[in-house]
Amino acid sequence: MPIPWGGSTMSARRLTTRRVRTLAATAVVTAVAGTAFVPATASAADKPGAPLHMTIGAPSPDGPLKRGGATESMVLTVTNSSDQAQDFHAWLNGTAKGPSPLLTDSVVFDVAALDAPATKSMVGRQDGQWQGLFYPASGNASSTFKVPANGKLTWKVTVGLGAHYPTNDSDFTLVGSGLGGNVEADPARNTVVFKTEPEIAPGKLNTSWKWDGVTARPGKRAGLVLTTTATGPGEFPAALQRTVSARTFSGGADHAQFILSAGRRQDRPTESS
Repeated sequence: MPIPWGGSTMSARRLTTRRVRTLAATAVVTAVAGTAFVPATASAADKPGAPLHMTIGAPSPDGPLKRGGATESMVLTVTNSSDQAQDFHAWLNGTAKGPSPLLTDSVVFDVAALDAPATKSMVGRQDGQWQGLFYPASGNASSTFKVPANGKLTWKVTVGLGAHYPTNDSDFTLVGSGLGGNVEADPARNTVVFKTEPEIAPGKLNTSWKWDGVTARPGKRAGLVLTTTATGPGEFPAALQRTVSARTFSGGADHAQFILSAGRRQDRPTESS
């Protein structure tokens, strides 16, 4: 199956031996390293008027981040406006501007307590998104902090670009959130956009099908060519992977699915409903 890439065409066999100018992962199927965290839709639990308010201060030192270079730190504050102590379960969602999803080692991440209980942090991925989590050192990743009534807790959050931050991505955006529906969502206070250096104009990942014009019927196959084209500079840090699912148009059951990984087919069963 020919796979045009960046304006040139190469066979699937050559694609497996070339140093990864290929796709890292997609929104459909992702080869995940590290811990799976919360679904990306969990941030919908944040709501206006909630008792907890999260604020992320300006990064210091302020400047573009370089791959494998210096980090920047900021103060994250959670304030409780209610007369009762509130549980706080924090997570930070990170996205890159560009076609390549982030892997766990794409971003350097650490959280240290300032005016809060001793804290541990970790990184994972879920639904194709990078996530940073921090929690009480005395517990585990599912443990929560207790924010006192009419009080606040503060942490120092440190962020940098890993040496393997995708070269076809640019700006990195970090959004603070909380689970449990008791944190007010305000992008003006809980969002930080880090510029990257060198500055690039990210390309896009385009996928298309081409039909050979043959009508499929019993004993006769139709051909489809799947083409994935990357525009823009840089490389994807891992091999191409796509999930292909055959479905009927008459409401019948789905047929078997398969994965294209570096141009090779791997069968996988259809998920039961």
